[in-house]
Amino acid sequence: MTQLLDAWHEAVTPHLVAEGRGPDTGDLTAKLLWSSLHGQLGLWRNVSQQADDNALEQLKDALLVALFGRS
Repeated sequence: MTQLLDAWHEAVTPHLVAEGRGPDTGDLTAKLLWSSLHGQLGLWRNVSQQADDNALEQLKDALLVALFGRS
């Protein structure tokens, strides 16, 4: 899990710094991305018979908009 969080942190921190949010937000954002995407995938897999095929893509886009203002 540490390697994955480190990879998320390395991926998001430059973007956040460029937007003026500061490097300290990278850790929290990395954790939010990892846990949210993991949870969304788990939920989608368990209800996939009832959800349409675009549900996971819509959830992912909503998460990225919430965290970064865009998908």
